[in-house]
Amino acid sequence: MIRCSAQTLVALFILTNITATICCPQTCSCQSTPNVNVDCDHRSLTAIPPGVQAQTAKLDLSYNKITTLLPEAFNSLSQLKYLHLKNNAISVISSGAFHGLTSLEKLYLNYNDVITLPENVFSSLTRLKYLYLNDNAISMISSKAFTGLSNLYELTISYNEITSLPASVFHNLQNLHRLEMYKNKISSLPVTIFQTLDKLYALDLGGNNLTTFPFGIFNGLNNLNVLMLMRNKISSVPIEALRSLPSLQHLHMFNNLLTNVSALKDLQNLKTLKLDGNCIQVLQDGVFERLTKLRILYLQRCCIETVFPSTFRGLSSLLNLYLNNNELKTLPATLFDDVQNLKRLYLRHNELTSLPSNIFTGLPLEDLELDHNKLRHPPVILSLNELHYLSLSHNDLEIIPTTFPIQRLRFGS
Repeated sequence: MIRCSAQTLVALFILTNITATICCPQTCSCQSTPNVNVDCDHRSLTAIPPGVQAQTAKLDLSYNKITTLLPEAFNSLSQLKYLHLKNNAISVISSGAFHGLTSLEKLYLNYNDVITLPENVFSSLTRLKYLYLNDNAISMISSKAFTGLSNLYELTISYNEITSLPASVFHNLQNLHRLEMYKNKISSLPVTIFQTLDKLYALDLGGNNLTTFPFGIFNGLNNLNVLMLMRNKISSVPIEALRSLPSLQHLHMFNNLLTNVSALKDLQNLKTLKLDGNCIQVLQDGVFERLTKLRILYLQRCCIETVFPSTFRGLSSLLNLYLNNNELKTLPATLFDDVQNLKRLYLRHNELTSLPSNIFTGLPLEDLELDHNKLRHPPVILSLNELHYLSLSHNDLEIIPTTFPIQRLRFGS
């Protein structure tokens, strides 16, 4: 059943009123200011309701019980821009299901039961910019599944069951800026899979089973700014593999199996580097020396036992350094000599028993965390004029000197 309501529209340059009729599916609610929006979410629908008007711009069918998208299910909706189908039970997308959606810009198919993406399944969606397929059960994607999506800006296929991908699956997505494949079961990737994505800005491959990646896999990604490889099983990074990423500024490789990070030294535009949760143990002199633009470095939970006097040489832009939850027993007196812009230093949960007297001299530190160590004497901080927060709890402190600037500090417990 379809409900219709009359609305009075005043036409410009015409003195008489024109009455337009907006019809709405019986189980849905509709608004027509300024575009027609049809809301059918949370209605326990098992099929797309009849009577959705041709001038509809947004159709929300989320949180229903739809299992199948039939051929030409939306054929009359040529003005539709936003289609929400998330949180249904869709397992079958029939050929031609999206035929007629020539204006569609956003398609939400996340949180369904889709298993396969056949060829040309989205081929009629030539204006589509955002496609959300996360949280399905997708295990097979045809090499031509994304044919026709030349205007696609963002593609999300995270939280699926994907183990492998065809080499050409993304080759026609020339305008893609963001690609998210987090939390699948991918163990390897074809070397040419990203070669046409020259506009790609962010790539998320985290939460998979990758152990390494082939030389040349990132060739052509000249605009890539964010690369997420966390929570894989990567034990080594081929030095040449990352040299083809001139614009990379943020690299997330936490929770992998890395023991050596020398392959990262050529990423001279990096601003954020997350290496926490690996087992690096030893940080050699100058291991980061070419990363002169690096601002945040995460090295917590890295089994680090040894650092050298010039480990952080060259990090002149570094603001935040996370060295907490390691196994450090001593620190060289000159360790922080090159990080003259450092504002936050985290050394909590180590095995430190003492600190060189001048190790922090000249640093513009605002936050300093040293709790959960074995320090017997507090650090010398009289020269740290910017220091606001100091954490010293759970140490073996014997005495705090009377010259210690307690009045201007906020202490952590």
